[in-house]
Amino acid sequence: MTDSALVDRARMAHLAWRSRLREAIETGKSPLTVEEARSDRACEFGKWLYGLPPASRQTEAGMQVQALHAAFHAEAAAVLGLALRGRRPEAEAAMALGSKFATILSELSRALEKFKAGA
Repeated sequence: MTDSALVDRARMAHLAWRSRLREAIETGKSPLTVEEARSDRACEFGKWLYGLPPASRQTEAGMQVQALHAAFHAEAAAVLGLALRGRRPEAEAAMALGSKFATILSELSRALEKFKAGA
């Protein structure tokens, strides 16, 4: 069983990373370090997810969410790293439609909906 409201907030928070990363690309600054962005256990959702009993996380939907959530944070950190090093064109390309970041974000959003539904 999942906390529906928390999963909804997690979905919106992870979608908001697009804006956060675009700002970093524009300014070359971020309140987060690359390592903080990489941690899939540090965000509110990650803390909740990894605090669940293992049986709740080890469903097919739970394992998919865990894998995509970790991949999302790794890719967000990669984009942030490019932005903070002033590699704007590369950072923009790394977020473009069809990029690894965009694909993982879309897959994570769908997986969170399935997880919320208890699939």
